[in-house]
Amino acid sequence: MPLLPALFPRHSSATRWLLGGWLLALGWGQHAHAQVVRYRNGPGKPLYSAAQLDSVVRARSVKLASLGMLLESKITGQEQRHDTLLYTYTLRASTATVRTNEQRYQALVGKPLPDFALRNLAGQPVTAASLRGRPVVLNLWFTTCAPCLAEIPALNRFRQQHPDVAFLALTYEPARQVQAFLQKQSFTWQHLPDAAAYCAQFTQNYPLSVFVNRSGVIQQIIGGMPQRFDQQTKQLSPEVNEDEFAQALKSIE
Repeated sequence: MPLLPALFPRHSSATRWLLGGWLLALGWGQHAHAQVVRYRNGPGKPLYSAAQLDSVVRARSVKLASLGMLLESKITGQEQRHDTLLYTYTLRASTATVRTNEQRYQALVGKPLPDFALRNLAGQPVTAASLRGRPVVLNLWFTTCAPCLAEIPALNRFRQQHPDVAFLALTYEPARQVQAFLQKQSFTWQHLPDAAAYCAQFTQNYPLSVFVNRSGVIQQIIGGMPQRFDQQTKQLSPEVNEDEFAQALKSIE
């Protein structure tokens, strides 16, 4: 009985796995019926066997451990190509604080979205109750947050591609600051400024996206879209990985 389907449920976007020495011990490099399993960090990226990926993660984990950080990996998609089962994954380094925050987020999943009564940039009231019956995504951000800015182009595309979803951008900043930002950069979501108290119910770390189903129940809460690391420049690339966001959005439509 192969292990992969049990450990990576076919329809689960939240499965998280830590790569370590036990990866090789389980023998995940091969599937039943001579099926080949490979892993990649996004379209066009190199394909790794389980052994190769384990080696990469081990090396990075040692460096990060000295900084008090843990390297985590999440399967964000899978694809069958002839005799090859291809998994897409993301790698993310996180501190103990980040992991504590994520545990807090998970405590909110499955519960109703907290009520709010805010005003958009036009001064019109927007309430949680008025959104009932529609899928809703809240993005908590602020105008000088680098990870927030990195994901804005992707957020704009998601809004364009999913017109039936209510996309709301909430920030603790005042309306005038958001308006000044929008004069320089396009962010096409509906904006709800002056939402400090509401944002604080979820996080002090930005960005954060909250996915709410048509019944007003929180389905998923995820952090910012991971930025890719450019091996040549040794810097974070402007490109982000949209897979986890896309899977979460699919779960509420």
